[in-house]
Amino acid sequence: MYSIIICIILILFLCYVNREKFTNNASKKNNFRKPNFICLGVQKGGTRALISYLNYNKDIYMVGGELHFFDRNYHKGLEWYESKFKSNKKIVGEKTPFYIYDKKSIDRIYYHYPDIKLIIFFREPISRAYSQYTMITDKGRSKFNTFKEYILNDLVKKDTANVEFTDILQRGYYDLQLSHIYSKFPKKNVFIGFSHDFKNDPNNYNKIYKFLGAEEKDLSDVQFSDSKMHIRKYVNGEISREDEILLYDLYKDHIENFYKIIGKRIDSWDEYHNKIKNYK
Repeated sequence: MYSIIICIILILFLCYVNREKFTNNASKKNNFRKPNFICLGVQKGGTRALISYLNYNKDIYMVGGELHFFDRNYHKGLEWYESKFKSNKKIVGEKTPFYIYDKKSIDRIYYHYPDIKLIIFFREPISRAYSQYTMITDKGRSKFNTFKEYILNDLVKKDTANVEFTDILQRGYYDLQLSHIYSKFPKKNVFIGFSHDFKNDPNNYNKIYKFLGAEEKDLSDVQFSDSKMHIRKYVNGEISREDEILLYDLYKDHIENFYKIIGKRIDSWDEYHNKIKNYK
């Protein structure tokens, strides 16, 4: 019995020791690149514009689109993934907003790249949720008739390990998502931004340049079409007060926990939430 236990411990130890060798193998073969950073999300948080602003920097190459390697393309292997980072620039990376919502993806990222830098854009959760609903509707993937039906369905969903494109409510549980990330990665490796700050002043991207070790630039007069392409006209109209109140009541504890984790409040979020509380 003891010999079996010792063998198991030895196997686990050897797997851990050889993790870096396994991770580097794909990079050495065919001269593929290891990513320096990944943008984790959040969905509908303004990450599309990030691609243009980072690629504008001479030091950074960011893959266009979303690779979805760590969630649905993991079976293709590291060689497939690292082959996407073909660039002479010194800093390379990608963005897939689904990762932050999928614990399995976070665990896989940490397993292969424990020292990688992570970028997260957070958006006020109520407006984010409604924006996702309109996207689902526009893509013709609706399974319910109203926004409220989606929320009530998510509310009774317990199996959040089986994540879906149409999950809305749980994607706004930022405190749970960030807590899991911090359980793996040191805070110094995680950049937290807020979508409204970058939308209002593109020079905030210099904070990301600095975080990644790239040269800072004056971005005052730089504009990209995709920085505005996700400003969505809601085909179902604006969110109702009833739905705002419903979501605020569901999110308020998560929001307060999120504030504690990041060590500050967000004035624009508080202003919006105070307006909702006045509806009651």
